[in-house]
Amino acid sequence: MAITLKDIAEKSGVSTSTVSRVLNSETQDMVNDKTAKTVIYWAKKLGYPAYIEKNNIDGKNIGCILSEVTSKFDHPYFSSIIKKIEAEIKKRGHKLAFLEVEEDIKNENSIDKILNQNLDGVISISDHLSYEIYKKINNKTENIVFIGNRFQRYKKDTVSVNREEAAYKAVRYLIKQGHKKIGFIGGGIFPVPMEKTKRYQGFLRAMNESELEINTNGVGKGNWKVESGYELMEEILEKSDITAAFICSDQMAIGALRLLHNKNIKVPEEFSIISYDNVKMSKFTNPPLTTINVPKEDLALMAINALLMRIDGKMNLPCNILLPTELIKRESVSKLND
Repeated sequence: MAITLKDIAEKSGVSTSTVSRVLNSETQDMVNDKTAKTVIYWAKKLGYPAYIEKNNIDGKNIGCILSEVTSKFDHPYFSSIIKKIEAEIKKRGHKLAFLEVEEDIKNENSIDKILNQNLDGVISISDHLSYEIYKKINNKTENIVFIGNRFQRYKKDTVSVNREEAAYKAVRYLIKQGHKKIGFIGGGIFPVPMEKTKRYQGFLRAMNESELEINTNGVGKGNWKVESGYELMEEILEKSDITAAFICSDQMAIGALRLLHNKNIKVPEEFSIISYDNVKMSKFTNPPLTTINVPKEDLALMAINALLMRIDGKMNLPCNILLPTELIKRESVSKLND
């Protein structure tokens, strides 16, 4: 039940008009100090949202580090995390400021502007954070939590999922459906060899366990975008005879679906696809995508909880929190007909 002025008035032993005057900074001087302190105490005690938000009672100043990719509020994957962080930080009475590292890395004044704020802690959703930027942030506050990528050299808290195990789970599902010639479409923006990515390692483990040959012509690396999924699927079909593919993001899978549709290849009757992320649009594709669900809002909540515990001195050693993924079975995978 929402807290009202009447609730505060009853606890304070004053009228609602007096409570209103106290909580309004322009009329607070009209009330004696003792009464004002009583009203403020109960507004804080009961968690009156308007007062907490306005005065940042016991609030923390939180910074959120974004990259050029993750900063897009309409991004089908990252937007869910960002919006949950924003809503939850506001709900808990804290303040939130954003910093986009790719644009700001060339603008020292822009970085310094946000770091000159009295930051209590930082959540990073950047898929790449240079050591230069990290040092600036760490000099301001050592309370840093990463979502997604684990930067081991920085020795900070990380909230993520086991990407290797998720990929292994996806490819094992294809194998159980009778597929032996399985392709892989990975993604990446920064110059990290795909062979070193967790999702490729999960793909490799599943294939090796079943003693299945990996056709390098059926493997490609995109940039997470729809267009790259389309283009890579076209290249792979021309060079290989795979019957299924694990695609490392729903966006790229959507591009692959379009290519297969344009070539009159029926999914899943003639070709199976399993993807990764479980963004909202994945259940509205034709056919709906079988995909690995990444608990995006839970990542945000766990990161906030870890950061606040770190700020309050309740955590000492760096922790790596791995949340479980789930295989969402829809209609883009079918048994292979021998």
